[in-house]
Amino acid sequence: MSNTLNDVVEIVNEQAHLGRWNPIIGETASRLINVFVETGILPTQESANSVILEAKQILASCNAPSEDGPPRTGLVCGRVQSGKTSSMTSISALARDNGFRVIIFIAGVTNILVDQNRERLQEALRKASTNHAWMMLLNPRPNRNLGEIQAVTQEWGSAIYTEEDRRTLLIFVMKNVSHLRNLAELFEQAHLAPFPAIIIDDEADQASLNTRPLEIAPSAVNAAISRLRALFERHTYLQYTATPQAPLLITRIDSLSADFVELVSPGYAYIGGESFFTPNNPHVIDIPPQDLFPDDSPPPSPPHSLINALQLFFLGVAAGRITGNSNHRSMLIHPSQRTITHSLYQSWVEALRTNWHRILISPYELDYHDLVERFRVAFDDLLATEP
Repeated sequence: MSNTLNDVVEIVNEQAHLGRWNPIIGETASRLINVFVETGILPTQESANSVILEAKQILASCNAPSEDGPPRTGLVCGRVQSGKTSSMTSISALARDNGFRVIIFIAGVTNILVDQNRERLQEALRKASTNHAWMMLLNPRPNRNLGEIQAVTQEWGSAIYTEEDRRTLLIFVMKNVSHLRNLAELFEQAHLAPFPAIIIDDEADQASLNTRPLEIAPSAVNAAISRLRALFERHTYLQYTATPQAPLLITRIDSLSADFVELVSPGYAYIGGESFFTPNNPHVIDIPPQDLFPDDSPPPSPPHSLINALQLFFLGVAAGRITGNSNHRSMLIHPSQRTITHSLYQSWVEALRTNWHRILISPYELDYHDLVERFRVAFDDLLATEP
């Protein structure tokens, strides 16, 4: 994070009364530390401990589960791919350990994002918990899930159940007006108002904020989130994002304006924007102007920079296979906002890949040695920064 953002965090947090209470690191969070390391989500015990301790600090700034008072809003900032999902998983584990009954995870604006986040959280939390620690529901509806939720609320109020046996309700919901309204209607019918809740909004700068601040009626998703929040007497709303400018700049009287801000520290060997966007960076190759073209005037053949990038990528994949240091690599090609240009690049990539494969498995091909020498140029380029 930039120094400017750090300054803003300090200013907000001066008035936030941090450390309002002291969450315990209970059985679920303790097990989660081992899950992080055993599954390779985090590389070391030290890094896993650090994530849990940061999550504990975030939770300490939230309303305590037994605390009456107005709802709180937190902003949790992390760099791109810096471990926000691990932080959200840790918050969920700690919330269960400390008696929160409801955790709502607003997981994305598409099914792909929702499923991706849900699968990662579910897998880690189930491995860190006893068999019946959670009731996990995806996009629940009143006509389908009311009975299940009422059964859980009966557990919370029954002396027959021990605290360990009381399940935590973990809801995954798409950031979509219909799904959010269904959830609010379900919670109204289940009478969840008295129970302490944590609402986690992933990519909180996307769709959640009021995009109609000058109009009487707020934007639809923002209104649906406000309705959901109003159902709980005790809750904290945690906004997670790697691009916090909009949540920081909204008016302080907005319900989504943060009462406190926390930063997620990137883990060991993290590489992000600060590693790349520096002058004369040896890891970055600029696309030359002659390789750029309008969407309606494409060249007859693929640009040289695309060919070079593909060769570098395939060599990187091969190196990972040989050394055993990489199970999966992916390449993003984003030439335009127009789908027609994406289709053109896709056809180029597929043709290049098919042609190279045909040549390289046949050493007697006329073009074989020429292609190997072109790959050798890319190899020497990689060799300059990676031995």
